[in-house]
Amino acid sequence: MYKCVVIDDDELSRGAMRHLISHYQDLELVAEFSDGQKALAFLQETKIDLLFVDVLMPGISGLELIQKIAADTGVIIISDYKEFAVDAFTLQVIDYLHKPVKIDRFAVAVRKFYQKMSSGKQEQVKGRHLFLKVDGIYRKISFDEIVYIENDGNYINIVTQSDTITPYGTIKEIESRLPAKLFFKPHRSYLVSINFVEGVDENFIITPKKLIPISRDKRKEIYELLGLKS
Repeated sequence: MYKCVVIDDDELSRGAMRHLISHYQDLELVAEFSDGQKALAFLQETKIDLLFVDVLMPGISGLELIQKIAADTGVIIISDYKEFAVDAFTLQVIDYLHKPVKIDRFAVAVRKFYQKMSSGKQEQVKGRHLFLKVDGIYRKISFDEIVYIENDGNYINIVTQSDTITPYGTIKEIESRLPAKLFFKPHRSYLVSINFVEGVDENFIITPKKLIPISRDKRKEIYELLGLKS
């Protein structure tokens, strides 16, 4: 059973999606929202498989929301507007459906979701990089290039081997989109790539770019992760 969520500020559209989803025994609609911010809070705490989301909504757009949720969540856009399709596919959505959604077109989108789940091809792509919006442009950032990430108020600094990229967001949001086996959190304000750890002492992690502080309550966990004696 695949868990689904519908996010759309139009009640009739939510009802139509509810009806379409009900035709599939292995799709379970676990929640629906008219407000993007409330939906985001739910998605950051709850693991789902498939998200149906509108583009234009009060507070936060569908495209902004997609960038803040777990990278392995399947996403199908539902929209009145066709002009956002390019941006949507840049974010690796499964499909882009134009309202009103016809049952045969919905079926095509669901088949694409099934193919994604069975083959794992999209997860492999997302396992190597992600896209983040910076100055109006979606920047492709390879996980292998990231040295560390630090919190900077309402923004985060993503420090790579050759550049520093500063998108809007939080450490918590970006952590949910990174492979846990590659990145760890030595301090509430930092994420570090294990590939760029050059040394460790009781208080700092040494990277090619910066000394990263280690919180006292994280020290034992970090030493165990790196196979060191505390």
